[in-house]
Amino acid sequence: MRKAVAVIDTTTDPQLREALARAMISMLGEPLLAVIREMMMNPLVIPESAGFKALKREIEAIGEARGEAIGEARGKVSGEAIGEARGKVHGEAQALLTVLRARGLAIDDATNERVQKCEDLEVLSRWISRAATATSLADVFGSDDAE
Repeated sequence: MRKAVAVIDTTTDPQLREALARAMISMLGEPLLAVIREMMMNPLVIPESAGFKALKREIEAIGEARGEAIGEARGKVSGEAIGEARGKVHGEAQALLTVLRARGLAIDDATNERVQKCEDLEVLSRWISRAATATSLADVFGSDDAE
């Protein structure tokens, strides 16, 4: 064990150090792993050697890297979902304006702003359905004016 730690201590290549540390840890039995876990939780119990400190730093770095990767992945998924939802809302708003124009209805600034500011897909869908047969803007938005 001491020879393995000494080899790890003298290795300068970070990737090789990590591989050696992982190999050494994978060969440890549960009783020794329990002692190492306790040492990591309370380093005052057993004095830390230089090799142990290096191993601890490597394990912490691995944990930190995993945490960052998980955080980045979650952030990416969340960002994609938000972007997709915004894209759907924007698309529905543009579809509504297109239907209104196709029906020959004049779209004033207030109506355009109302449509562009709406973020509720159900409301936009309801307006699109009404716009398909509307002869006036009141036919599309009239019963929603109380909202």
